[in-house]
Amino acid sequence: MADPYDGNGSESSLPNQNLEQLVADANQEAAEREVVAAIEQRFNDWRELRQPFERQWFLNAAFDRGNHYVEFHDGSRRLFTPKVPPHRVRMKVNRYQAKLRARSAKFLKNRPKPIVVPATTDYEDYANAKGTQKVLDYLWRKQKLEKKLRHAIHWAKYAGKGFWWFHWDPSQMARVVMQSQPGMPPVYGDQVVGDVLVEPGSPFEMFVPDLGVPDIGDQVEIIRAKLRIKKDVVARYKADKPVHVERMTSSGDQDTVFLYEKQIASLSNNQFGGESRKEETDDRVLVLEYFQKPCPSEPTGKYCVVAGGQLLKEIKGMPLGMGNLENPYPVVEFFDQNVPGQFWPPTMAEQLVDLQREYNLLRSKLAENLRLMAFPKLLVAKQHQVARAAWTSEPGEIVEYVGAPNLPPPQPWFPPQVNSDIWRAIDLIQKEFDDITQIYPVTEGAAGATKSGFQVNLLQEAADMVHGPDIRAHELAVEEACVKIRRIIKQYYTMPRLISALGKTYLPEVFEFSSSQIDEMADIVIEVGSALPTLKAARQESVMMLYRERLLGDPASPQVQRTALSLLEMGGIEEAYDLSKDDESQARMENKMASQGQVARLQKPHVWEDHQVHWDMHCAFLKGEEFRQLDPMIGQQFKAHCVLHLRFIQPPLAMQMLMEEGLNGDQALVQAVQMMMPPPPPGAPGMPPGPEQGGQPPEMGGPLGGPGQPQPGPGIM
Repeated sequence: MADPYDGNGSESSLPNQNLEQLVADANQEAAEREVVAAIEQRFNDWRELRQPFERQWFLNAAFDRGNHYVEFHDGSRRLFTPKVPPHRVRMKVNRYQAKLRARSAKFLKNRPKPIVVPATTDYEDYANAKGTQKVLDYLWRKQKLEKKLRHAIHWAKYAGKGFWWFHWDPSQMARVVMQSQPGMPPVYGDQVVGDVLVEPGSPFEMFVPDLGVPDIGDQVEIIRAKLRIKKDVVARYKADKPVHVERMTSSGDQDTVFLYEKQIASLSNNQFGGESRKEETDDRVLVLEYFQKPCPSEPTGKYCVVAGGQLLKEIKGMPLGMGNLENPYPVVEFFDQNVPGQFWPPTMAEQLVDLQREYNLLRSKLAENLRLMAFPKLLVAKQHQVARAAWTSEPGEIVEYVGAPNLPPPQPWFPPQVNSDIWRAIDLIQKEFDDITQIYPVTEGAAGATKSGFQVNLLQEAADMVHGPDIRAHELAVEEACVKIRRIIKQYYTMPRLISALGKTYLPEVFEFSSSQIDEMADIVIEVGSALPTLKAARQESVMMLYRERLLGDPASPQVQRTALSLLEMGGIEEAYDLSKDDESQARMENKMASQGQVARLQKPHVWEDHQVHWDMHCAFLKGEEFRQLDPMIGQQFKAHCVLHLRFIQPPLAMQMLMEEGLNGDQALVQAVQMMMPPPPPGAPGMPPGPEQGGQPPEMGGPLGGPGQPQPGPGIM
C-alpha cells in the first residue's frame, strides 16, 4: 500500500486535475509577481528621472503664493527659509503672480468651442453631427470641464504640463424614458447607466521613460500613480480576480512620491516648506496604472493596474478602445510652452524667479534706507553714558546723557541718499517683466489713449499674437479631448438618455441620444482663435459696424434692430452668422426629401421663412447630378416648390420661370404668383389714366388709415 504522504508532507494521492490546478495557480501567481515587480521597477526608475524637475516646480508654486525667500535643500529635498538678522527688511511685491495671473487669464477668458463637421452632405450625417455637438456641450456643463480646464492650465503654469484623464464611471445616473405607450405621455426617471468621467491630473501623477519625447502620445509606455481609497479601488478597476483589501498596506514610498504635492498644498504666507500636517493615509493605497502603446510585441497594447503589491487587472489592448488613435492613452496634456525635445518643458514662471528675487532685494534695500532716514542711527561716545534703550522712535522723547567737557553731544547719522542707479535698475526690472512675459500694461487694464472699440481690439490682437501659439495648443488639447469623449460615448451610450442642451435665446433643448446617433467619421475641430480673449467693447463695436454697413439687414427694419440689440447684449457676433441656420437646415431637409421622391411631403412656403436662403440651397440642388437623376414628374413638383419661394423674392422672375419650365398649366400656382406681382403703373393698358394724362387721381383713405393714405396694391400684402 502506497504511503498517502510524500516526503514533503503532501498527499501523493491527489487527483491529477487538482494537481494540475495547483501548478497552474502557482505559475499564474509567479507570473503576476513578475509583472508587479516589473511595473514597480519602472515606476522607481522613472521617478528618479523626474526628480530634478520637481525642485523647480515647487519653487514656481512657492513664488506664486508669495514665498519669495525660500531655498531648496538638496539633502532633505525640501524648501526652507534661511534666517537673517532682525534688522533686515524682506519686501514681497508679487509682480511674479500678477504677470502669471494675466497670462492665465488670456488662456481662460474664452472657452474653446468644438464644432462637429459632418463627414458627408447627407442630412442624416448633418443631424448626427449637430446632435454630437450638443452632447459635447452638455458634457462640458455636466462634467464642469471649464473648472477642470482651469486646474490643468494652472498645473501647466507650475510644471509645464497639466492633464485630463478619461474614465467610464458605471455608477453615474442619467434620465431615461422608463415607460412609453402610444397616445400617452412618456414616463421619465433616473437610472444607473454610467457616464464619462474626466479627471484633472497633476504632473506628480505622470511618469514616462523618455524625457526627450515631448508628446505623451509618442511615449512607448507610461505610468499613472495616484493615491486612492482602498474600498473604491476594486469597484473602480473591476479586478479580474478576488482582491485582498487588507493586503493593500500603505506604501512606504507614497509619502516621498507625493512629498512635493503635499507641500504645495500646505504652502501659505506663514509656512515656508515646513512639515505639513500629517494626514491619515491608512485607508489610502498607491495605485499604479501601467499603459503600453501598441507595438510589434504587443499589437493591441497592454494595460495593468497594481495596488498594494497585487496585480488587480491585466488586459491586452488599450482601455476605452483608444488603441487606434494617434494618442492611444486615455489622457490629454495641456502645455504652458511647447518645447521640442523635452517632455517636461520650461515654464514662463521659472523665467521670472530671478527677476522677482532681484526686485525684492532692491525694494527691501529702499525700505531699509527709508527707515534709517526716518529714524537714523545715533553716534554716541562712551563718555556720554546714554542708556542703550533711550533712543527710540517716540516723538518728543527726552534723551538724557552725561555732558563731558569739550565733547560734542551725540549726533544722528543719516544714510546717504539712494543712488539714482537703483531707481533705474527697478525700472529696468519692471520692463524686463513685461518683455519676458510679453504682457504689457496696456493689456492688463492700464488706461489707454483710445476709446474706439475697433482700435482697442487691434491693440488686443497685437498683444495676443505672441500668446496665440500657446492658446492654440490648449485648443488642440480640448479638440483631442472631445474626440476621446466621443469614442467613449460611442461605446457606452447604448441606452438612449435624455440630453439637455442650451439653445438659442437660452431656451433648453431636450432630446434622446444614444451611441447610434454618433458618426465617428465626422471631424471635430476647434476654430483657430476661438479661445483668444476679446474685449466686450471691441465686440460691441464690431456689431455696430455690421449694423451700419447693413450686413445684418436694413437698419430701418425693426427685426434688424432687435437682432443688433440682442447681439450687443450678448457681446458676440457669432450668433449673427447663425441667424439663417434654421432655414438652411430646413432647405437641406427639403432637398433630401426631394432626392428620395417625397416631394408631396414638402410644406408650402410661409411668409416668416428666409426665402432667399431656401432659394439659394434649392438652386444648388437643381444644378447637381442628384436632381438630374430624379423622375421628371418629381422634378417638376420640386420646381413648383421653388417657384413658391421665388415669388416672395422676385415675382416677375417667378412668372418667367413658370413659363419657361412649363408650369403655367397649374392655375393655383399661377394665381399664387400673380398675387405677389406689383401693380401695373398708371396709364398701362387696362388701367385708368393717371393725373398727368388728364385722369382723376385715385381715391385716398381706406382701411389703412385716414385721408392721405393710398390703398395698398396686391404686391404689398
